Amino acid sequence: MSSLGQGGLPQDVAEAVAWLAQPGTGAFTGQALRVCGQSVLGA
Repeated sequence: MSSLGQGGLPQDVAEAVAWLAQPGTGAFTGQALRVCGQSVLGA
């Protein structure tokens, strides 16, 4: 189990996609956006 006590939820993915679709996030390039409920710690 993760430090949050849960894995990634569908709502987490939907919120990440909605955030990435905003015009102001155009400068967000070459990054890893993990939506996993912190199940991959230290990666």
